[in-house]
Parts: sequence; C-alpha cells; structure tokens
Amino acid sequence: MSYNTTSIPTTVGSWALMMAHTMDKNGVNSRAIFSGQGIELESLRQNKARIINAKLNDVWQRWLSLSLDPYIALKLADNVKPGAFNTLGMSLDVSQHVYDALKRFVRFSKYLNDGAETSLTENEDEVTLKFSAKLSDCPKTNSLC
Repeated sequence: MSYNTTSIPTTVGSWALMMAHTMDKNGVNSRAIFSGQGIELESLRQNKARIINAKLNDVWQRWLSLSLDPYIALKLADNVKPGAFNTLGMSLDVSQHVYDALKRFVRFSKYLNDGAETSLTENEDEVTLKFSAKLSDCPKTNSLC
C-alpha cells in the first residue's frame, strides 16, 4: 500500500496544520515559519495534501529554536484530533482497546508518514511501538527526513 508516488518521504498535511495551530496558540507565528520553508499553509488543507519530511523537520527545528520550549511536543499532542487523520483517525478513536488501536495504527501508518517504518512488538510484560526513519530514502542534501 503506497500513498506517495515519489521517492521523497512525506507526511500527511493535516499533521503540519496541527503543528501550525499549536504554534499560533503558543505565541509563535506559524505562517512565517512555514513560508520560510516555501510552504503555503492553505495548500495543506486539500484532502490529499502531503508535505516533504525534510521540510517538516526544518519547520520543527525552527519552531523549537523560537519557542525555547523543550515540551512543544507535549503541547502538540494536546492538539491532536482524531478527525484530522480522516477515517484512520476515527477508526483509532473507536477501537475497543488501546492494543487494537496500536495494531491498526501500525497497519496504516504509511498514510501518516511514508518515510518511516512502524512496528509493534510484544512479550508477556510489555508492548513496544517503534518508529524508524528510512534515511536511505532521504535526499542526499538533507539527511533528516
């Protein structure tokens, strides 16, 4: 199952919109940060909009440097809404239990970010959700996707 027709890793546009909302809510001008990367926020409102991971990483780094807040990821997590991920988000939200949601998340994680591998491992004591960036797919000019 592939959501990206190029070899450059991308993330679903709604994730970037949630980042922008969180920036604005916390006093950081999201439009300035995104436009500094050549990204028009309005274009991410389209149904199948995606953003190049390397650009999104640059946005994240700029946000971190401007906010000086080591907890911005937690603030972003507070603004994540299931509906932002269309049917996938809603199906995660109505899962019978967390383990079921995690399995579904791993199965369809390429929709959210096709530049990472996601896996779920379990033993009798714990369940581990692991994200691994596929750096081999990144452009040579930017090692972070």
